[in-house]
Amino acid sequence: MASLPTAEQVRQLVRRVLAQLGATPEELAALQEHLLFQQGRCYARSYRTPRYWATWLREVELVQFYDQQGRMLRTISLLPPAPVRRAA
Repeated sequence: MASLPTAEQVRQLVRRVLAQLGATPEELAALQEHLLFQQGRCYARSYRTPRYWATWLREVELVQFYDQQGRMLRTISLLPPAPVRRAA
């Protein structure tokens, strides 16, 4: 059974995808990370550069990437793929 990624693994994923989307090394070096709380629980992490941002929605294990206008650019599921079931 595969385990869910750690916060550091997600941070590395975010940096890699933001670089693919066009974030510069300087922007990535200044990446800001924030924990988002609701009713005393951390429900998400937000990662921001001047031109891009990403949100890790922990309950559904999705990372969504946006440009500065708020357009969603990419969504990545962190859940392992479901096993393939075959008919008997």
